Amino acid sequence: MHCAVIYKFHCLFIYLLVFSTMSGNKGDHREDVEYVLKELKEGAPHGDLFEVTYGETTVDHNTELTKDESKTKPVIEVDNTKLKAKNQFLTLVVIDPDAPSRDNPANGPYLHYIVANAQKMDFSDGTTICNYMGPSPPSGTGPHRYVFLLYISNDTVQHDKVQDSQRKQFHIRDFVRKNNLGLEAAKYFTTSG
Repeated sequence: MHCAVIYKFHCLFIYLLVFSTMSGNKGDHREDVEYVLKELKEGAPHGDLFEVTYGETTVDHNTELTKDESKTKPVIEVDNTKLKAKNQFLTLVVIDPDAPSRDNPANGPYLHYIVANAQKMDFSDGTTICNYMGPSPPSGTGPHRYVFLLYISNDTVQHDKVQDSQRKQFHIRDFVRKNNLGLEAAKYFTTSG
């Protein structure tokens, strides 16, 4: 009898452990989605610190671009006269918090690009950690925000190259914390699915 009670408690403990682990993983990406939106809100007032250009179109908040207009890597230019600190490393992250939709960001945040360790204002000397992938929101999912987060750091970013299979539910908070990145500015454009 005593062994049966212990066995039941042991099974219950394992069930709760597995369930809490699964639930924790599910919530992590939602917290990362919220983090991206918080960073956008905090960085947006400083969006004029850098320019994002696709062809002839300069991205400003709520610029709408088609998938075709934004399929190739944009030109980025930082205004170094407005940077808070000099001689630091720049990192740019492009991420979609709305994957597959704003109502159900189950795959978000979805990573589209990371270039890090740049000291030139056009990122030409940066290290590409995640290759650029243009927007491709599924049809019928509404507008997606493609958020550009500009960070600075005193040291270089140390991170393995991100593979395509690792873009979904990207752990942006861990990436920022691990590399001691400070948000400088943010902006976004939208593309509809």
